Amino acid sequence: MDSASNLAAIQRAWDAFNSQTITVDGIRRGRLAEVLEEFDRGIVWDATDLGVPGLGIYRGHRGVRRFWIDWFEIVGDVQTNVFETQAAGDKVLSVCRQTSSEIASGMSVTWEFALVFTMRDGKAVRVEMYAEPEDARRAAGLHPSAVPESEPLL
Repeated sequence: MDSASNLAAIQRAWDAFNSQTITVDGIRRGRLAEVLEEFDRGIVWDATDLGVPGLGIYRGHRGVRRFWIDWFEIVGDVQTNVFETQAAGDKVLSVCRQTSSEIASGMSVTWEFALVFTMRDGKAVRVEMYAEPEDARRAAGLHPSAVPESEPLL
């Protein structure tokens, strides 16, 4: 598949992800099945770079659901904005900002992270999460960003 097709697949996944309110109960009930359609059944999801205790490497659709449950149990209800999406060959980069007011303190917290999706035959076969977007850009073989921090792209 070409970069445009890979980008379109990840765009569909983000559209499905952001089209609903995500809860742990909803994940358990299969509410993110539409997102998983864009992921290979043998996908590997690597969250180790985030440095969050308890998060690691997850395998397959079941593992991705487990990651989402682990993630949302930590961060609570969040709003996810995707500010940048780029494709380079078999890699697609997404830079995201999440805001939560449900973390233990009850205060509103915002953080940025990035994901690098490795694509094969139109499906994501690997996702690597990065705490620093510039690290993700390098991993995807992309140049440092010149995207202004303004309105979300997705």
